[in-house]
Amino acid sequence: MSAASAPLSQPLYRATFAQAVSRFFRRFATFTGRASKSEFWWVALFVFLVTLVPNALLTVGLTSGITHSITSQLTVSAGTDPDSAMPVGTTGAAILDDPTAALLIPLGAAIGGVIALALVVPWLALTWRRLHDAGLAGAWFFLSFLPAVGGLFLLVLMLQPAKREGRRFDPVT
Repeated sequence: MSAASAPLSQPLYRATFAQAVSRFFRRFATFTGRASKSEFWWVALFVFLVTLVPNALLTVGLTSGITHSITSQLTVSAGTDPDSAMPVGTTGAAILDDPTAALLIPLGAAIGGVIALALVVPWLALTWRRLHDAGLAGAWFFLSFLPAVGGLFLLVLMLQPAKREGRRFDPVT
């Protein structure tokens, strides 16, 4: 059986970008079975590309807002008489006081939030299946919640080669 005709219930080794993305959405809530490294990493690239626009909007908005806040420093004084009040520090304008930031930050957050909500279950299912292909239970995913090292640990697991033991996660036919 060629790779191009592999059934959805089996991993597709040497998948192309289009094949991987198609299978990602066709198996969006399937936690059984396996996913090859090529399926996983092509979809990781797809997710990165899809989130570029909202992340760019957020970055430009935050940069603009922070720059505005820093350049709008006001002196804070103690006392009731403005002529004899003692300066005690400075404060900047709020980040969203900048019109560019006020537009781009909520827009980027809204678009990013919609994308995140749309992709959270398919991404979790794909990660679960990729762990199966490496011969691991999908629950290893939860180690990614460990502070500081969890994401790195999951990355190492995603890089593991396919193992024969992973076949135990294939659907029974």
